[in-house]
Amino acid sequence: MEENRIYNYFYTFEEFQVYLEGKQFVGLGISSHPDPNFTPTNAPKISLRYDLKKGLLLKDLGEKEPKLLSCNTWSDDTWNRKEDLFEWKPNEKDQVYFQALDRNRLHMHWKSDLDIPFSGILHAKKKGFLARLFG
Repeated sequence: MEENRIYNYFYTFEEFQVYLEGKQFVGLGISSHPDPNFTPTNAPKISLRYDLKKGLLLKDLGEKEPKLLSCNTWSDDTWNRKEDLFEWKPNEKDQVYFQALDRNRLHMHWKSDLDIPFSGILHAKKKGFLARLFG
């Protein structure tokens, strides 16, 4: 039952941070770049990981030169909560919105000053046997 529980609201940034800790989220989505030859294999790919030392790392895996956004602090300057969404402003050009759907799924919408690089659902990547064994 816990697996299917809907996370409608986080009360604090700390709860959202705990939700992200130790997980790597990956997913395919859509972007505002029109592609007449769109297939699931060339859909935008994103990786999101929260590391206690490095902070939040967001990587665009689909590009030839992957775009990387990172954040080491959880301050009011870079984070804002809007109802059940968390808004992250890593720089002046980008805004990223997060909404936890359940324990292992997260909706993400990434707006840039010129386009929307990604919008879609990220899934927590399952850990391999050795990663589970050694933590």
